[in-house]
Amino acid sequence: MGSRSLKALSAPALAASLLMAGCASVSESSQLSDAAEISEAGTLEAGLLADASSSLAEITKLGDWISASAEYAEALAAARRHGEAVALLMSAHQASLSLEPADRLKASITINQSLASIGAHDEAAVVDAAARETAASIESKTTRQDSFAKLATSVAASGDLAKALALVSALPQDESDLASLKARAYREIAEKAAGQGKFEVAEETISRITFGLPYYRAVARSDAAFHAIKQGGTELAQRLLDDAETLARADEDGYFAAGALRDTAKGWALLGDAEKSAQLFGEAVALTEGAKSPQQTARAISRIATVMADVGMGDMAGPYLMQSIATNRTEPSDVMRKYSFYEIAGSTAFTGDFAAARGLLPEVPDETFGSAGSLRDATSRDIAWGEARHGKLEQAAKTARAIMSPRERVQALSRIVRLIRDPQMKAFARYL
Repeated sequence: MGSRSLKALSAPALAASLLMAGCASVSESSQLSDAAEISEAGTLEAGLLADASSSLAEITKLGDWISASAEYAEALAAARRHGEAVALLMSAHQASLSLEPADRLKASITINQSLASIGAHDEAAVVDAAARETAASIESKTTRQDSFAKLATSVAASGDLAKALALVSALPQDESDLASLKARAYREIAEKAAGQGKFEVAEETISRITFGLPYYRAVARSDAAFHAIKQGGTELAQRLLDDAETLARADEDGYFAAGALRDTAKGWALLGDAEKSAQLFGEAVALTEGAKSPQQTARAISRIATVMADVGMGDMAGPYLMQSIATNRTEPSDVMRKYSFYEIAGSTAFTGDFAAARGLLPEVPDETFGSAGSLRDATSRDIAWGEARHGKLEQAAKTARAIMSPRERVQALSRIVRLIRDPQMKAFARYL
């Protein structure tokens, strides 16, 4: 059956009623306090949240409403409206129970991850249990593995590393796809452990990654190194980065080798060695020539540019982005060429070249692609994100408000709020 519409569930305005019902549990005094916090944050943030709320009510497809609600909830939490955020996510969870199993599982994973990210661990445990029950009924082994792996990562985010590791350890690894998903889960748990200052647990977890894509063995070390740098562990960070570099250079797949070496370059930039970092970024770009297709090469280069911008080297990324764009034009697959321009436009905006990013919009179709209602609107969403990352908040808000698809508009508005509160918010996985 797929996703059912909100209208089909009961009434045309169910999205709005779910939002109101979810927020009904917030006390009057809490609402007054939240309003004061918003006032302090400024009228721009308040306007963005109000526009995101009204845009959310425009969405008629339940699956889209849930995914947009998760983003909006994280923005509410960032704006210190935690009670409303949790209430909205639990309302989304209740609504998701009417979906078919595959769609319900997807929604549950999204809700669970958002609850974990805002520290609502008791509520996340409730959704976790429901998601596991649904996942057990799914026939696809890959879908089940992906779901259990993501749920385990959320458990790690709550601080229960032992439980997370036990959950992942029990997952099968007898097929290549399953092995890579398990390796990815170990990588993510190791990153959570390092973020919590538990480097012995992180290294022990990394040592378990002896299967799956070699990429995960390398980037797991870089992830831990980033946290070591933040916490003053320079010697540990250098050792981890050296090991990651060795693994990256041994990977025969240019796409993954470039990604792994890119992250070691980031680590050395964070350590203050700009010369070594620039050298490794350049070598990472060279490795992309070993990717399996032009679009892989192009996307790998654009992701390198994104990371360069993250560490203050965006001014050096321009030529690489031009190389990425030119390479992608040679991609024979029409579908992948258009999708890749969506990614590259986002990366270009993240580096601060908004004119070049907007120049790619005609290359991206205004049509549904994957979960996006409009791939072009999704591109505009990411351009708004890039503008906000560079402090151009008014322009970012203007870009976001002009997006036609309400789901992508909610996402854009919500991410700007999160960036106002956390200017260092990481790019999503597709850019890394």
